[in-house]
Amino acid sequence: MSNGLVVSYPARFAEAPAWNHLLMRIPWRRDPRDLVDLVESLPADSVAIDCGASVGDVTAALARRCSRVVAFEPNPVAYGLLERRFRGKRHVHVEQAAVGAATGTRRLYLHVDHDVDPVGASLGSSLYASKLNVSSGRWVDVHVIDLDAFLGTFDAPVDLLKLDVEGAEVEILERMLETGRLASIGRVVVEMHDGVVPEIAERGERLRTALDGEAYAHVALDWR
Repeated sequence: MSNGLVVSYPARFAEAPAWNHLLMRIPWRRDPRDLVDLVESLPADSVAIDCGASVGDVTAALARRCSRVVAFEPNPVAYGLLERRFRGKRHVHVEQAAVGAATGTRRLYLHVDHDVDPVGASLGSSLYASKLNVSSGRWVDVHVIDLDAFLGTFDAPVDLLKLDVEGAEVEILERMLETGRLASIGRVVVEMHDGVVPEIAERGERLRTALDGEAYAHVALDWR
C-alpha cells in the first residue's frame, strides 16, 4: 500500500544487467580503497549483514569475501535491481525490508528527485519524514524488521554489520546498546544521518557520546 504513488523502475533497467546501471546512475561516495580494505580485513568465510544495500555494490564486495551475506533493502526500485543482481548466488540472501528497532509496517518516504531519477534517488529514501531530502507527502509502505531481534535469532556469529539506513541507524544502535547485542558483533560500520534528520539530532549526539569508549572501538560511526 502507498499514498497512491505507483513506484516502478524504467523498462530500460530491466533490459540490461543491474551492475551496468550501478556505474551510470549512482555516484560512488566512498573511496573504493576503503571498501577493499574493509572487506580484506574480514576473516575468511566470514558472515556479513548489509542494511541499506541499495543496488548492491557493497553487497557484491562482501560476497566475494564472505561465505554468507544477508542484504536488506526496502526501496522497491533498488530492491528490484538488487534481487536480479544476486539471483542464483546461494550464499547471498536479499530481503525487501527496512530495518529498525521494532517489527511492523512503516512509511518509507521517497527522495524529492524520485520522479527524475528513481534509481539514483532510491539512496535517499527514509523512514523519517523530516529527513531534509525526502518528500513528506510521498511514500510507500514497507515491512520493517527488528534488527536486534533478527540478530538474536541468527544462526551464526556476525563478523560485519553495515548500517546505511538513512536515519534508522540511531534507533537501531540505541536498541542494540540496551540489549547488549552490539558487543557481540565483530565489526560495525555506520553512516550516520542525524545531521540531516532533525528529529533524531539530539539522540544522535547522545549516541555518539555513549559509543565513545574502548568498549565500542569496533563500531565506526560516520563511515562514508
